[in-house]
Amino acid sequence: MPLSARESDCPTDAVFRHPDPVALVEEFARRDAEGPLERDDVARAWHDNALTCAGRNTSDHYEVITAFYVEPVTLEHLRRRADTTMVLVRRTRAFELGWDSAGRTPRLVPTPRDWTDTVVVVRTRYGWRIDRLHAGAHRFPSRALGELTKLKAADRVRLQRLGRRSGA
Repeated sequence: MPLSARESDCPTDAVFRHPDPVALVEEFARRDAEGPLERDDVARAWHDNALTCAGRNTSDHYEVITAFYVEPVTLEHLRRRADTTMVLVRRTRAFELGWDSAGRTPRLVPTPRDWTDTVVVVRTRYGWRIDRLHAGAHRFPSRALGELTKLKAADRVRLQRLGRRSGA
């Protein structure tokens, strides 16, 4: 999380939106992997209002995943206080986005790994908001194909095959 984010960079809305922290993280992870189903402006508003400060949770990290699972932390004394809870997001990564030696052409770097992100969610007077997470894009292969238009043909074929194998 960049420390340079100022409170003025963190607009908040006054609409009650997210009554359940686990459901919020599930929807956030799904939108991250699949992409939103609505117009860009509506999707951006949803995203900004799902976080306590969207400006603090930005990153240029991009990875292709084949699966994710969301579950609450089960240790009762760690899982939830009145105003804070933690939710686990487990992802299966296939590739990270890298660049050629000149830094101009994106390429897929094989980095297969299962990993877990502990997402911290806080209660505000307008519902639950995600306060801390592993920032960046975590996309299914089909979504990555649509977004990474400058990939070379061989990498696009890798994404197509991965998408067919994983169903993502």
